[in-house]
Amino acid sequence: MMMCPDADAHLELDMKRSIMARAFPGLPLLLGGTGIMAGAVLPWMTLLAGLHPLRGIIGLNGKLLFGVGAICFLAGVTLIARPMKTHLLPASFGFAGAAVTVMTAWLIGGMQAMQADLGRNPMTLAQPGPGLLVAAAGGVIVSLMLLVPAAETRS
Repeated sequence: MMMCPDADAHLELDMKRSIMARAFPGLPLLLGGTGIMAGAVLPWMTLLAGLHPLRGIIGLNGKLLFGVGAICFLAGVTLIARPMKTHLLPASFGFAGAAVTVMTAWLIGGMQAMQADLGRNPMTLAQPGPGLLVAAAGGVIVSLMLLVPAAETRS
């Protein structure tokens, strides 16, 4: 039995759609978790015109952000490998992403206040680093999980 080329192309297109539909719910968690972890490791502030970086991972807030990012990343891998029908998991990670975004906004405000205080001493040359902005972007990406519907699996 010989299949026509149109049927092969249609079958291949259906397989690609199935793979993308299965992988899509885990992508925001993978990307956002990676962004949160990278933001925790990158410098949040630099002193002496960039010679002395102050990385977020050295403090409790940075370790918490890194842990949340790692959990999001692992959940993204799990969702890509095995989709779930529940709405509870994406919603809970979406709220966690919103909490990370709010936390990083609060930390950015504290960092700006600290930078203004350190700016009084001309020898420190304090500058903001990219870490908190990257972590905030990762939190926004993870909060997109609130928009992801539950995976539909065929029986």
